[in-house]
Amino acid sequence: TNPLFQCPKPEEVFSQLLHASLYDDCILLASECWSGERLTTALERALVELRSSCISAMSLDIAERDTLYGSSQLGSSAAPLWQRLQQLLTHCEAEVASTSSSAPSEGLRNHGQCLRLAVADGILRVDRRMQLPPWLLQLFGVCPIVLSQPGVGSGPAGGAVDVSGGIGPSELLGVYLAHDRRADAVAVACELLQAWERVDPRSRKLHRSFWMPVQQLSVLRARLASDLERSQSDDERASTQGLSRRLEGAIQDHLDLAACDSGKDSGVGTGDTLMLGAPPAASMWGRQAAPSSFLSDILQA
Repeated sequence: TNPLFQCPKPEEVFSQLLHASLYDDCILLASECWSGERLTTALERALVELRSSCISAMSLDIAERDTLYGSSQLGSSAAPLWQRLQQLLTHCEAEVASTSSSAPSEGLRNHGQCLRLAVADGILRVDRRMQLPPWLLQLFGVCPIVLSQPGVGSGPAGGAVDVSGGIGPSELLGVYLAHDRRADAVAVACELLQAWERVDPRSRKLHRSFWMPVQQLSVLRARLASDLERSQSDDERASTQGLSRRLEGAIQDHLDLAACDSGKDSGVGTGDTLMLGAPPAASMWGRQAAPSSFLSDILQA
């Protein structure tokens, strides 16, 4: 009997390679054997496993690990693994994009970008205190300085947030919400709103020009309000109030800008209590020529 006919199935070989931490071989095998969603699923398994290795390789000493929160992990013993994760994630996204370039739908073309979501969610799932690596934030179109220094925008030279669609800041906002990272969620939400100011005014007036994560903003504002009610100390209350003011200010600035672009009054005063009503059927509001209209109506609901 020809021994080639007795070879294990690709799935079995893939699992064995993964168990042996041979991530490059896993990715090569997946790229040769599968495509589309099946390829994405296999690559996600490899990347998530490598992510686990990165975190496991970090020192278990709490005092030492605390010094790594907010850093790029460059000073840790796991630095080579983090760097390898970055390289493989970039490679995998490009690999899926190339195999899905002729896909009929945007959902299929975005399969590769979903890998960054799996990595980000996986990191916070292991330890939600950890800061995501700067290179991962940049893949989402968020400048790391936005999260490390609240109130500082990325600016044109710092890499403006991409508001054109795909897997970007809105999805990162969802990850932070899922893991109760209030401050980072507010930072991303504000940067997403403020990024619109850096777009050419002529482009801002085009029909279907911008997505707004209304449902996520609604959830974030509700959680901030709940945090404020449950705050046990003056410091907690002051911190939550600061986050809430920052978010409300960014929303109001966006409404004012949209009203100016459309030649209409935003209809929401800065002194009003802004409450989001029930979200629309879609999690994002339609890309309207006058974006202030829809959001303003919801804010006044």
